[in-house]
Amino acid sequence: MPNRVKFAEALTVVLSKSPPWLAVATVDLADFRYINDAFGFEAGDRVLCIIADRLSLLQSEPVRLAGRISGNAFTLLLSAENEAQVQLQMRQIEEILSASLLLGEQKINIAIRSGIAIYPQHANTAEGLLRHAEVAMFFAKLNRESCVLYDPSREESRLNQFTLMGDLREALQEDQLVVYYQPKINVSSGLVNAAEALVRWQHPNRGWISPSLFIPFAEKTGKLRGITEWVLHEVLRQQVAWQQTGLRLLISVNVGVSDVEDVLFVDFVEAQLSKAGDAANLCLEITETGVMHKPDVMLQNLARLRCLGVRLSIDDFGTGYSSFAYLAKMPVNELKIDQVFVMSMNSTFESVSIVRSMIEIGHILGLKVVAEGVETVAIWQALAVMGCDEVQGYLIAEPMSSAALVAWLDQTSHLPAELTPPSMSNF
Repeated sequence: MPNRVKFAEALTVVLSKSPPWLAVATVDLADFRYINDAFGFEAGDRVLCIIADRLSLLQSEPVRLAGRISGNAFTLLLSAENEAQVQLQMRQIEEILSASLLLGEQKINIAIRSGIAIYPQHANTAEGLLRHAEVAMFFAKLNRESCVLYDPSREESRLNQFTLMGDLREALQEDQLVVYYQPKINVSSGLVNAAEALVRWQHPNRGWISPSLFIPFAEKTGKLRGITEWVLHEVLRQQVAWQQTGLRLLISVNVGVSDVEDVLFVDFVEAQLSKAGDAANLCLEITETGVMHKPDVMLQNLARLRCLGVRLSIDDFGTGYSSFAYLAKMPVNELKIDQVFVMSMNSTFESVSIVRSMIEIGHILGLKVVAEGVETVAIWQALAVMGCDEVQGYLIAEPMSSAALVAWLDQTSHLPAELTPPSMSNF
């Protein structure tokens, strides 16, 4: 089969005739490396030969030309004349390529991920079409879609994320990150004794960058630990400053499962607590959506953190790893109900039942229960009736700077005007 260079040369010849329309598809054999790992490289080569044979059977219709551009990626020039034909042809190609094949006595199936670029809509050169088809294939693999049409906006987003890698490193070095605080309010008393620390990024050129963009990116690129450590340092520094004015708040900081499984991270927390001294009043919210790789080490580290005076919370409860067996063993102080369940209480009875059960489970285990994402009076009242201990959300207050939080705390009442704490004696 022609390699990338030969395919591009052949495609250039086709383009020199100024066709009104054509499509180039790049096809990837998903998870191909597992075939090499499980069956060996010789078996992997055999699979590539089988796929090449199947593509040769498609030559002329619907595939005008097929090439192999990398280890397990192929490229196709399709005979389609519009997008509807392309989609139909790609379904046909996927069905043929993903049909079962035998490796010895083992039957396997291979998933196909493909990207499509169209001439002249997406590019007018062979290299441009190939590159854009590969970009589309990248997003097919990323999102586990079978076939993706090139979208320039997606590539722009990808390039923006790439440039964020270097910018994020500078953000930590140049103090571009800022900690905002969202208060937590006691349901029965209306008092505020705690808040959650949330990181914000004020980019010098792009302005405020949403955490929903840079936090997942930081996690993928291995920079999330640096952000977490920066937030911990800043929170404890702020607590020292607050204590000098007589203010003492329990501040929660989000950490990942990989953090509390790492003894070096626990060492870092201990060193920071030592610097903060008596001002330290810290809760670590462990994100439940992480994956436990070393549960025994994690339990040991949690016990050590408790001995250091750190309160521990299971964040996003109901969405991840915890089972009753591990939950009973964990030396945690609270459960935090994920906002997905809380916010859907307005619309589904099932969510009300789930939240009620979570609160009961937490109290049976002797834990404080916190609900996040509280945005309506109706949800507040429902949580109060269920016995939830603390809530946070936009109904109470949005995340705010440390100075704004101090001003907010100086108000006589922190409850919404239309709300008074219900008396639990009536239920």
